[in-house]
Amino acid sequence: MTEEMVSTGWFLIIFADIDREGDQFLGGCFVQANTTDEAIEEADRQGCALDGDRMMMGPSPIGPPPGYENRLLTREEIQEANAK
Repeated sequence: MTEEMVSTGWFLIIFADIDREGDQFLGGCFVQANTTDEAIEEADRQGCALDGDRMMMGPSPIGPPPGYENRLLTREEIQEANAK
């Protein structure tokens, strides 16, 4: 993945285990960063990075609702945050 500089924004990182049978979702987190690489580092600093495959969305200038940032989230919490 190439690193592209952008303005600071919010990233949603989804962690999954594609080798696992059934539901492959492991968790996700919203973090604020300048680049995709920094977003992964920030997720690790915040304790919400998981091993496995990941999908990222962002950057977005609009952050998650208060209480949904910088922590590991369930699928339901991510859906709730996106609905608010």
